[in-house]
Amino acid sequence: MTLSSYWHDLKEFTTGYEPYTVKVDYTYEEEPLESLFPEESEEWYKTTARRVERSEMPYVVARARVFLAGVELANNTLGGLLFDSWEEFELSMTQDDHGLIAETVADAVIQWDGMKKLMNTQPKVVA
Repeated sequence: MTLSSYWHDLKEFTTGYEPYTVKVDYTYEEEPLESLFPEESEEWYKTTARRVERSEMPYVVARARVFLAGVELANNTLGGLLFDSWEEFELSMTQDDHGLIAETVADAVIQWDGMKKLMNTQPKVVA
């Protein structure tokens, strides 16, 4: 999967994940619908593709990034997301229906814990 280099901001969470800040954004999915939804009918593909092209339905890759004091600690993506509306997509991300945010916050916690351990050790100077 090749991801577009342009991401669109969707949501920023400054509460609920303290002390972290979570930013969710998205880019458009480039994988053909037929690859990710092989069981659907030809009519479904035509109708859905038209709605996606008109930007009536989001067909996207979502990304969650977790920051602490402005430093990015972790990020994850989830592709192949298809929703009936942009509102449904935003609600799904806000409620973390796919666990993307929870997984990314867990990764950030592990990263931060590792960094704290390193900060507690004295650097060794090699002469």
